[in-house]
Amino acid sequence: MGKLKTLQIIKTFPRNIHIMVASEALCALAMGMFFFLQILYYDFIGLSAEAIGTIFSLGSLFTLTGFFVGPFIKILGRKRILCIGLLICAIGVGFHMGFRAMIILMFGQILINIGTCLINVTELQLLYSYTIGKKECCAYSYKYSVNLIAGAVGALIAGNITGIEYFARIGYKKLFILAAIILIVTSTIRCFLLPKDITNVAENEEVKKSMRETIECLKSDKQIRLFSMLLFINAIGFSGVAPYNNLILKNYFGLGNNVISYITFSLTILSMFGLILMPGIIERMGVKKFNLTVFIIAIISCLMLAVVSNNELFILFLVIRGISVGLIIYSLDSLMMSNIAIEHRDIFASLKMLSNGFSVAIGNFLGGTILNNLGYRYNYLYGFIILICGTIFFYLKVRIYMKSTTINRSCSCNFKARHIEYKK
Repeated sequence: MGKLKTLQIIKTFPRNIHIMVASEALCALAMGMFFFLQILYYDFIGLSAEAIGTIFSLGSLFTLTGFFVGPFIKILGRKRILCIGLLICAIGVGFHMGFRAMIILMFGQILINIGTCLINVTELQLLYSYTIGKKECCAYSYKYSVNLIAGAVGALIAGNITGIEYFARIGYKKLFILAAIILIVTSTIRCFLLPKDITNVAENEEVKKSMRETIECLKSDKQIRLFSMLLFINAIGFSGVAPYNNLILKNYFGLGNNVISYITFSLTILSMFGLILMPGIIERMGVKKFNLTVFIIAIISCLMLAVVSNNELFILFLVIRGISVGLIIYSLDSLMMSNIAIEHRDIFASLKMLSNGFSVAIGNFLGGTILNNLGYRYNYLYGFIILICGTIFFYLKVRIYMKSTTINRSCSCNFKARHIEYKK
């Protein structure tokens, strides 16, 4: 019955939401294929882990573009910026198709990060603009579930597609063109099938005004400063480990692309179930116990990854770490946003993008340098140390600003388990 009710809820969504989610599946499929193959391709053409880290690091810096996009939404409209972002991503992916020079691959990565940034700052608000009857949480969960599944399928396809004789013969780098074509198709669908944007003339010096308000809020609001610092610590740790997992599995444990794709698929699906169950667990355990438990699991699993050599044990702890880190990111994101005044949430979202841009760039570079010079065990040891720092900072500095929690049950649909609101 639950599944039938869920299908009934999905059927009630407006046509525009179904177009958004269907095209989201195409986009996630393409990016799932590309991101799975990307680092393996870099390794295939002989780039060192340090060079790979440099490419990712410089690309991450350009996610700062999102900090300046807000005022231009009024001029161009969200849909147009979203479609432009998809096309920029497609061009960036296309640069990986026929080139091996590091400088060109770096430029491609920069384009991918800029495009992804434009997508992230417009896609969700555009989806919300199509919802009716205050069903934002349902629409978000619908989109997010499809995104996770399609991304996992993309990785699965990428890992096994070389088993097809034609693709095995031409080399998997040529598969990047398939991802680029899918992104172009996604952009075309959204451009022509979604409603026309409502645009306005932006106020004079709105970019400067936005930056000035952000800086003033950062100076005056200690809570936002602490939240931003916690995000910085966590992101600098996660980004020094996660991008290199597939490379480690291939080079240090001798696994093939197909096996790695099965691991990626399993991790994604299990993470999705973890996110679905998380609100109910928080309701029973409370925020403090839940976050402490998840942090401890992530810390222990990261330490074990630095110690174990057995393939099966390594994969087990890798999956456990991936799920726990995903829960940390989602839980803290919901927790922080719910504890910030409504009028400051847009500012915090901008600061979060700014913080992530710098921290991910630093983490990517450190992770590549560590892997290249010290070996993979030190990557996970690095992640272990940063996780401990993040846990200590959370419980000594941030926790006192958090409210106790209840789960918001105001929405009666089956997706409500994803919508968390923290109250006194």
